[in-house]
Amino acid sequence: MNAYDRYCFFFAHPDDEIYSCALIRRLVHTGKRLLILYATSGDGAGFPEKREQEARDSLAHCGITDKDIRFLRIPEHHVLSHLKQLISLAVQLSRDFQADCLIGHDYEGGHEAHDALCYCSSELVKKNNIPHFYTFPLYHGKPQERQGARFKASRTDFLSVPLSDEEAQLKRDVLATHASQFRHFEGLQRSAPDYMELLCNREVFYKVQQPIDFSKRPMEEVGYEFHRNGFTFQDFQAAIHL
Repeated sequence: MNAYDRYCFFFAHPDDEIYSCALIRRLVHTGKRLLILYATSGDGAGFPEKREQEARDSLAHCGITDKDIRFLRIPEHHVLSHLKQLISLAVQLSRDFQADCLIGHDYEGGHEAHDALCYCSSELVKKNNIPHFYTFPLYHGKPQERQGARFKASRTDFLSVPLSDEEAQLKRDVLATHASQFRHFEGLQRSAPDYMELLCNREVFYKVQQPIDFSKRPMEEVGYEFHRNGFTFQDFQAAIHL
């Protein structure tokens, strides 16, 4: 994971960096160049400035300064209707940065915006000829049954990076900066008792070797279809024009 020179991390929301923050700090400490992109400011609850500051504070623990962070400020509840704009902004930023490795969300069906960011990342890789593309998991499954910090079962050939005690503390420190999201992370812990153990013991990454097929459901049971917002996989396909 540290074999490249210029890494672009592409996240849907402030707090998504929790799943790769140890890698981010390792890369900073080895002198790599990083660009951190957030598609949204987590504005769904009405306090985007607070969410952005939490992300800045989180990344400061990793050695990232404001000059390496970009908030694209796509409305959180309208990511899928702004994909063309989002891809255009991210393509230009990653092209100017000359990224040779892109790291973003896996295609897992837990949250429609996470899957949308996986699609956008795939487009960045294609449009900018980025030679290396990795994904990481956030969560999958129905609300109240979400399995976080682990890949869906069909992802078997992935890299697991054990964390030191210092890096495990980094995870806890980063988690604490996102105080506004306390209930979200509490819910993930209720759904899966081993969530914190997995989160703090290792980070996992899947190297994408073949294009991801977004015409197929990421899992037989797509978690966001059971959410109260009523969003379906067909809606997702329509948004990406499949």
